[in-house]
Amino acid sequence: MPGVASKEKAGSAAAAVADASAAIDSATIDMAAKRASFSARNSNARRSLTGGPLHLSIGNVYPRLQSGNTGELGMRAITLKEANAVIEGTFASAAERKAYALAAIVLDAGGRVKAFQKQDGASLMRFEIAYGKAFGALALNRSSRQVLAKAKEKPAFMQSLGELADGPLFLEAGGQLIRDATGEIVGAVGVTGDVNEVDDLCAIDGIHSGGFRADADFDAEAAKRLNIKRDPPLKDPR
Repeated sequence: MPGVASKEKAGSAAAAVADASAAIDSATIDMAAKRASFSARNSNARRSLTGGPLHLSIGNVYPRLQSGNTGELGMRAITLKEANAVIEGTFASAAERKAYALAAIVLDAGGRVKAFQKQDGASLMRFEIAYGKAFGALALNRSSRQVLAKAKEKPAFMQSLGELADGPLFLEAGGQLIRDATGEIVGAVGVTGDVNEVDDLCAIDGIHSGGFRADADFDAEAAKRLNIKRDPPLKDPR
């Protein structure tokens, strides 16, 4: 009968609406639960990164960055005080060796100038020369003496490097890497004004005065492990 059929259709429609409503409610509850779970994880991460006791921490993700149990970051840039100490030690060594007037520059590990000084009597272009020595040492992770050797061995390579570099490359000895006790490079010093052996010797003395280590301070085993390219023993030629 027509009336009965209409009632059955209405009942089926109502049931379908009820089922759809229940599904929507279930999906809403599930979404709310997921949001709450994500929010809790995010909150935990934020509290951990700001010193809280929970799961994610810089020391766990990057263990080399954490120093001891202090929570301090172990990797750092060379300070202005340390850079000036390196230069002062370089000039003190020059005085002991009765060297000519020197200029000395200290670059940070990114190749940017941290400090520069030029002694009275040093010639005009000493800043540019010292900068090029130190930047070259950083560019290839070796002394500028060995950068010069590389240029003689592979001139095309060094020409390409010069075109790519965003700093000067001066191919002469007198640029030395500055390392911390672990061998990490924290900068470089470039010295110019005397014969290249004296420039190097004064640079190394300056590194020691700043409380750092030069490539020559690492033994053969450490040099191999850290990929340090040590110079032959240096001697004042005078």
